[in-house]
Amino acid sequence: MAATSLAVIGFFRRADGRQSVWRTVAAPGIAFLGLACVVCLTVANFPLLVGTTMGAWVIGGLVALSAVVGAVQALVLRARRPAVYERL
Repeated sequence: MAATSLAVIGFFRRADGRQSVWRTVAAPGIAFLGLACVVCLTVANFPLLVGTTMGAWVIGGLVALSAVVGAVQALVLRARRPAVYERL
């Protein structure tokens, strides 16, 4: 969600420019800062949240692996079926 806040800023910077600065830069920027703090606190205290350090590594590894698999799938789709990729 933190990355989405940054994407909102990027999207509205390319838009027509008729939106207010609060909606296009300030509010998404504040949201990014808050969500980034939540991510940092969650990562720092993840073993406490999960219960064990090993469990934290396993769950964190699965999350990272799923991100890598998704990125690879997107690259393959973009190369093999660009029309489908564009619709996404």
